Amino acid sequence: MHEQQPGHAQQVVRHRQPRREQVVVPFSYDTAESTDAWIQHLAGIEDQVRLFRAEAGMLTEGVMPEYLFRRTRGIVGLLERLIEDGCTQAIDSGDERLTTELLDEIDINLGNPAGRLPDAGEVPDVPKPPAETKPKPVGKRPRNTVFDDRGLPGSAAD
Repeated sequence: MHEQQPGHAQQVVRHRQPRREQVVVPFSYDTAESTDAWIQHLAGIEDQVRLFRAEAGMLTEGVMPEYLFRRTRGIVGLLERLIEDGCTQAIDSGDERLTTELLDEIDINLGNPAGRLPDAGEVPDVPKPPAETKPKPVGKRPRNTVFDDRGLPGSAAD
């Protein structure tokens, strides 16, 4: 073995390593394990949300986990943007909590990420908020006149 002598700098050889692309796979919501992983991720986010009226289970219980998955398709960056914008809206409105009604009002906007190519799949398609469904007016339907007797064809009234 070669001993290094005092006063001599050790030569460091650096090898250029190929650039590795990091591929982030979105969450799925089709098995019990994947659903549990999604909810655990939401629980981690929920622990970081600082709203005055935030409640335990605000993101992890009821319809919220499925709602958030539908809005973001399990893409972490879209979820982050929706939650951040939702918190801002909750503070501005004075509601101080996240609800599906509040999040329905938010369009997920990633801005213009510099250096990303949408055509190459580097910018995900952003799902639109659910369309507001207006209830159909409940009222009386008009009378069906299909079977009304209008007399013989071609007969004239005397």
